[in-house]
Amino acid sequence: MEHYQHVEDFLNDPSFQAWIDGDPEAMAFWTVWRREHPEHQAVLDQAKALIYTVRRQPINLSDEEVRQEVQNLVTQFRERKQTELPETEPLEPVVWWNRRVWLRWAASILVVLGLGFLLVRQNFRPEPTVYRQLVSEAPTELLEKTNTSREPLTLVLADGSAITLEQNSRISYPRQFTGSFREVYLSGEAFFEVAHNPGKPFLVYANETVTKVLGTSFRIRAFDTGPEVAVAVRTGKVSVYPKTAFRKTASETGPQPAGVLLIPNQEVVFNRKTEQLQKGRVEKPELVPIATHVQELDVEDVPVTQVLEKLEKAYGIELVYDKTRLEKCPITAQFSDETLANKLEFICRAIGATYEVQDGRVLIQSPGCTP
Repeated sequence: MEHYQHVEDFLNDPSFQAWIDGDPEAMAFWTVWRREHPEHQAVLDQAKALIYTVRRQPINLSDEEVRQEVQNLVTQFRERKQTELPETEPLEPVVWWNRRVWLRWAASILVVLGLGFLLVRQNFRPEPTVYRQLVSEAPTELLEKTNTSREPLTLVLADGSAITLEQNSRISYPRQFTGSFREVYLSGEAFFEVAHNPGKPFLVYANETVTKVLGTSFRIRAFDTGPEVAVAVRTGKVSVYPKTAFRKTASETGPQPAGVLLIPNQEVVFNRKTEQLQKGRVEKPELVPIATHVQELDVEDVPVTQVLEKLEKAYGIELVYDKTRLEKCPITAQFSDETLANKLEFICRAIGATYEVQDGRVLIQSPGCTP
């Protein structure tokens, strides 16, 4: 590793890419390596710049796509070097302070960058234009949450609905739901646990589709660069429509546009090119990925604070309550596929409490219990 002298030497090293990703162990190693090998600092910085160039493109690239783009750059870089250097020409040692050599490397890098930009623009769409258009047309001001981490990110909406965002996904939603509908806008993949409210349907706009629910759990995969939108149901029922055919009808008994009704373990795939919906059954239930927090919770005569701590850890959200007051409140409960809102409602009824959501935090108020 101390003999690394070429850009591709660094690009092909998984540890080097981990350093770019912010891995603590890799960061510690490369910080020391860079200090101990100042003669290679220029080429190391160029390799780092190439990776940053790919990752900062205004598109939604997965980790695998980023790795592929980096490998494409390496391949193109090698081809460029082979074209420029005849087999009979002796290889010159890499001396970065030699102006002629440096200029030749700089020219190669510029060619690679140009090819990289062209490749990306030809094979991928720009940053979620459909999503941005939908958000710009929203009837109310929206908040946006983006998951740039490697782990799922859960947020709680004002109505108690929980949304778990997967990596490289984003969601826009209002601070408070007003009007006849609860409307959110998705780019990417997310698992929804929607609080039941027959009088105010929940609408998810994802690319050219609209998913309408009253209260259930389901998953949507709708990346702006993908050719399809997929909706799979875990519990309850949802209706999926092409956006062009969707009409807002708050009453389930009223006239409905042509859509597809899904029940548990069913899914529908919308082809964005043909604008057709294809319904099918999920062959294996595990193909409908469940959010980590959707799991069985069976407790008997335990302090309610223990249950709240488990929910807080499972959902990754903040529950605010007076622990001193509630630790004397026993509860017996069995949860499985209930949404977060249903779990909170049951717990609050059991101990005579109320809850509300403020800025993603759940505030629980209770007079406490007497022993």
